Amino acid sequence: MIERIINFNNFNHYFINIYPRKLVKIEFIKTVENELGKAHIYKNIIVMEAKPGVTISFETGFSILLAWTKTIGNHPWVYIANRLNSYAVNPTDYKYLEKVPTLKGFAIVTPGGLGRTNAELEEKFFNKPFKVFNTLDDAFDWSISLLED
Repeated sequence: MIERIINFNNFNHYFINIYPRKLVKIEFIKTVENELGKAHIYKNIIVMEAKPGVTISFETGFSILLAWTKTIGNHPWVYIANRLNSYAVNPTDYKYLEKVPTLKGFAIVTPGGLGRTNAELEEKFFNKPFKVFNTLDDAFDWSISLLED
């Protein structure tokens, strides 16, 4: 059972209390911003918030992927797409992400409607753990438990 005790605080740290009495602190490293959006990089979790109208593909996102892997090193990590804005993705490019051995899972946070339908379709293109959430808190909880397995 996972219980949140302290939520986001300007993306500085995320704490959760995992029963029984295990406190997990996800250390914030830095935020990287470029033409695609903002990436909030934690020790083992990356939260991407794309700008409205951009297209994210292997070609456009490769430089960000390299920066992430340099920052987090050879540690297992989870990618969370926090879809605050409307933008395009090329789900056929997920085949390249699957080849990153340290990537353990992929989460999408979207409030529902068409965004949720699109995210569920994208899941068919990814052969590692993939889940769609309504809240960033739930995506973090899932990511942490996935990294602990």
